[in-house]
Amino acid sequence: MIQIPRFDIQHLLDSGQLVEVMPTYRAASMPVSLLYPHRRQRSRRLAVFHEWFEVLIQPHLDICNDLPLEQRKGLVLP
Repeated sequence: MIQIPRFDIQHLLDSGQLVEVMPTYRAASMPVSLLYPHRRQRSRRLAVFHEWFEVLIQPHLDICNDLPLEQRKGLVLP
C-alpha cells in the first residue's frame, strides 16, 4: 500500500492498474510551494521553471475542482 497525491496516480486509478482500498483514510492536503531567494529580479531560469511547473500542475488542479472536497486532498497549490 502507498499514500501518494492523487494527481500523481489518477491515470493509474482510471485505467484500473491501481485500486483504492481505504478511501476513508486519506492524508490531509499538502501545499505545494516554490522557494527561492528574494531578489529584485528573478532569474530567467527561475521564471521559466515556475511557468513550466504551473502549466504542468494546472490540469490536475482543474480535474480536482470537479471532485468532491473530500477527494481533493493532497492537491493544493497556493
